[in-house]
Amino acid sequence: YKHARVGSKKWIKARDTFKDVYERHPEFFRAGFNYATMLQEEGEISGVVKVAEKIASEHPEYAYAQAVLVRAAIDAGDLAKADKLVRGYRPPVRMHPLEYRAWLRAQLAFYIAVHDDVRAGNTEDAIDRIEREFGLQA
Repeated sequence: YKHARVGSKKWIKARDTFKDVYERHPEFFRAGFNYATMLQEEGEISGVVKVAEKIASEHPEYAYAQAVLVRAAIDAGDLAKADKLVRGYRPPVRMHPLEYRAWLRAQLAFYIAVHDDVRAGNTEDAIDRIEREFGLQA
C-alpha cells in the first residue's frame, strides 16, 4: 500500500460509504470518483476503470475522471490506451484550477512513461504556472 492509512478501519469505512452513496445516487458522481481514487490507492485497477469509465462517459467534462483513467491505463501498462485518452480528451473552457492541474499531472505521467521529454517539460511548466498563479501547493 502506498500510504499507511490505506486498509485502516477508517479508510475502509470511508471507501464503502463513497461506494454506497454512488451506487444509491449515481447523480453524485463525485462520490463515485472518490470511491475510484480510493480503489486506485489500494491498487484495484479494474474497479477504478469500471467506475471512472462510467463517470467519464456520463460526464465527459469531468477532468478528474479522465485523469484517473489515464493513470489507470499507465498503471496497467496499457500505454496505447493512455495515449488514446490523452489525445482524445479536450478539457472544457472553464475548469477549476485544481481539476486542470489533476488533468495536467495525468498527462505528465503519460509523457514520462513514454519518454516524451519535450511534452513532459512543457506540462511541468504549465503545472508550475497554475500553482504559482492560484497559490496552490504541490
